Amino acid sequence: MEAYSKLDYETFMEFVDDKERLISLADQIRRTVSNSDLNLRLFKIENQEEDETYRVKEGLVIYKLHKLRERNASINRKKKEKILRDKGKLECEVCGFDFYHFYGEIGKAFIECHHKKPLSEIESEVTTTIEDLALVCSNCHRMLHREISTLSMEELKKRIEKR
Repeated sequence: MEAYSKLDYETFMEFVDDKERLISLADQIRRTVSNSDLNLRLFKIENQEEDETYRVKEGLVIYKLHKLRERNASINRKKKEKILRDKGKLECEVCGFDFYHFYGEIGKAFIECHHKKPLSEIESEVTTTIEDLALVCSNCHRMLHREISTLSMEELKKRIEKR
């Protein structure tokens, strides 16, 4: 390990001599993530009764160990530059929303990039081209990632058209 945090090191040391336990834990995580019924229940937020005295504590600093896929923001910039050059505007490829048209100057050149093939589905490092990315508004981007199994852009377009 070239660069790591204290927690990374502790986790590594916990499993370095116990590969069977590591494999077992990884299998449990995979089964949990692939259980769509369980995932839907985990994502649903219980409806709270309207109570003006309801309070929660927030702001506590906690540390979590996460697996992150490395991303390179320069490809997003290149995608936006190309579309601006070709079309003269940046609009959502799902719903057509244009931040500049709606918000004015503050929305100029603003839009999100979405990987058409989710990075979570790849096994190792891949080469991404601007054709692998789609420009989407923030709302559509959130909806595309709303469920564990990513919704396709075509499926989301169909849902919008039905409404």
